[in-house]
Amino acid sequence: MATGSSDYSIRIWNMENHKTVTTLYGHSGPVWCLCKQSDSVLMSGSEDCMLRLWDWQAGSCIRSLLSHSYAIWGIAIDESSNVASGSW
Repeated sequence: MATGSSDYSIRIWNMENHKTVTTLYGHSGPVWCLCKQSDSVLMSGSEDCMLRLWDWQAGSCIRSLLSHSYAIWGIAIDESSNVASGSW
């Protein structure tokens, strides 16, 4: 499971032992939404108006996209890897 936080981080959790597997840093605002793309890749949206694509197993940001003028509150990725995001 992955969670976004008001401390600007993303945490990946082991649901068997309830411990953090890794913590991802890169946003400069609270992380409001997450969407899984594959087993090791997820996308995050933040109050910093950025979408970030992460390889959470490597602990690294693959790509950053300044895509909105306001905080990003929703992300969806389809089976062809097309991304839709929404801000308010």
